Amino acid sequence: WETVRQKAQNNIDINGLDHVTLFPFGLSDHDANLPFHPPENNNLGVGMFVDDATQNTLFLKVRKGDDVVREHDIHPTLLKMDIEGHEKKALTGLHDTLRRYKPDVIFEYSAGSRTDLGNLAVLHELFGDDYSFQGIKRSREYPVLESFNPAKKYENVLATVAP
Repeated sequence: WETVRQKAQNNIDINGLDHVTLFPFGLSDHDANLPFHPPENNNLGVGMFVDDATQNTLFLKVRKGDDVVREHDIHPTLLKMDIEGHEKKALTGLHDTLRRYKPDVIFEYSAGSRTDLGNLAVLHELFGDDYSFQGIKRSREYPVLESFNPAKKYENVLATVAP
C-alpha cells in the first residue's frame, strides 16, 4: 500500500539503510492484483486483502515470493511477516525459498493466521519438517519464547531450523 510504503522508505532513508530494498508489491502464492481494504482508522498497519471488492477497495500488486527471491538473487536469513491474515499465502509462495535457504521466520499470529496456521501439520507442510516453532508471548520490551502451542494466543511465532 503506497501510504505505508512511503513511510517505510522514509525510515529506510533516515536511518541510512543502504542494504535494504523496498519493493512496490506484496508477497503471495501467485502474481496478481488483489483487492485490498485500507484501514478505516489511524493504524495504517491493519489494512488487509479481502475476497471481494467494495466501494473503498484498492487493488494491490502481489508477487510469488520464490520468483522474487530468484529474480533478485536474494539469500534470506530472516523473514518478518505482519500481513493481517495473508501469511499462509505468502509462506506458500516462499516454499522453495524456505527449503533452500532455511531462513528464520517471524510471523504474526493473529485471528486470521491462527485460523490458517493453527496446527503443527499445516506449519510443517509449509516450512518442512526440519523447522521448529516457538510462540512469542506479547511484551513490548521483553518478549518471551515458549514452546508453540497452536491453541494459545501469541503476538508472533518464530519458525527456525536448529543448527
